[in-house]
Amino acid sequence: MAPIHIPRVLTSIARGYQRTGGSKLLGLGHANAHTYTARVGIVDVDYLGHMNHAAFLSHAEYARWELMSENGLLKTALERDTHLVVSAAAIRYRQELRPLFRKFVVESYVGALDERNLWIFQNFRYPEEANNRIRGQVLLQGVAVKDREVIDPRELLKDHGYDADFIDSIAQGSPTETPASVGQMRSAFEKLDEAFRQSATEDDLTKMKPRK
Repeated sequence: MAPIHIPRVLTSIARGYQRTGGSKLLGLGHANAHTYTARVGIVDVDYLGHMNHAAFLSHAEYARWELMSENGLLKTALERDTHLVVSAAAIRYRQELRPLFRKFVVESYVGALDERNLWIFQNFRYPEEANNRIRGQVLLQGVAVKDREVIDPRELLKDHGYDADFIDSIAQGSPTETPASVGQMRSAFEKLDEAFRQSATEDDLTKMKPRK
């Protein structure tokens, strides 16, 4: 995987770097969504001729690298020896992306955050206005890590120069910045995450029981 994945990540970072200098709010809030453009590639499709489910997650990652490079957050994080790490993800496949070499876009934005997590929402579409309904959705939970400790992601965003009041409006779920559906998805996601945690804990306890 690395021989293909790493060059594509570096290409996404380079593409974002070439477009630096835009809005500092890029990627923060629904109204400032970042747009990543790509085509269905040979390594993306499966035997059915459409983009494989795993490729959706790969392109979602490339879109995030491009976003962080373009708005400068990647540079700020590296300067502060801070890393944004994925802690959970959910994806919904609504319609297939096909055929080979078909152009598509991924819209990405931070739609919610608190003292520990930030949630990034990503939508896959075709770019044509006449056919741009959502075809795939990704909801990702991430944390900011410094010296192997999770820190408040809002502090990193403020260090980067994002307006503190605007960050707070996202954190508080302002209806002007965050559609109601975003809050609903986050709430459902947190319940699923808690169920995963409970299941893992129960499994740990089972493994710890002494054998008879």
